Amino acid sequence: MSNPFDLLGNDVEDATVVTPPPREIVKNNTSSKKADVPPPSANPARANKNRPKPTGNEAAFRDRTAGRKNNKVRDAPDATAPKKSNASRRATDRHSRSGKVDTDKKVRQGWGDDNKELADEAAAERDAQAEIAADQTEEQAPASNKKSLQDYLNEINNNEFNKAPAPKQVEKFDDAELLVKTEEVFAEPTKVKNLKSKQLKTKQFLEFDVSFSDSKPKPRKFDNGPRRGGKPKASKNTNTAEKKPAVNAKNFPSLA
Repeated sequence: MSNPFDLLGNDVEDATVVTPPPREIVKNNTSSKKADVPPPSANPARANKNRPKPTGNEAAFRDRTAGRKNNKVRDAPDATAPKKSNASRRATDRHSRSGKVDTDKKVRQGWGDDNKELADEAAAERDAQAEIAADQTEEQAPASNKKSLQDYLNEINNNEFNKAPAPKQVEKFDDAELLVKTEEVFAEPTKVKNLKSKQLKTKQFLEFDVSFSDSKPKPRKFDNGPRRGGKPKASKNTNTAEKKPAVNAKNFPSLA
């Protein structure tokens, strides 16, 4: 038996049976568009041309041509620009590049005129001789800086800033008369107000002796307390000790 499934029977589909089409599911959409069409793509011609381009890290992050993988694919340039030599610059490194040159007038004013060199040397010689003569006179008569104490005190007393101001002299008049201003009464009072003198209160102090029982020190008792390692000592005062009642029918009637 070549096909074991023949035992189950040959299920042949009926050609007359028509299968219904699949059910179309319509989703609820809140869009106002009538047709379900994808949005149009952005038009690069209408883009904002004045939009600032990214710089710094943002530009490096968005650059698609940068990266290690892209650099490995690129070849090295065939020829590179030659390096500039600094030999010519070092030769004139300390020279002025401003293009300004000192004129003859500036040189004469700054360093001296060659035509007046003889007159300048003669004037310098005269100044040197005058300084030498002044030094010789100072050496011959040295100034003395010493001063006695009396001369110093006289100099201080004669100084106008250290002098005490003299008191002003007032002229005295023998027939001078003392003028005293008197108050004039334009309207005399009709009634004279009597001022009542207020009697001052006098304090009266009361003297008395006060003694409080709490303030008096209590006498110390040495016989009432128990001694260390023994029985308490009985008090010698028999009057103050409490007396126990005798056991009899008078004191305890319930025992009779």
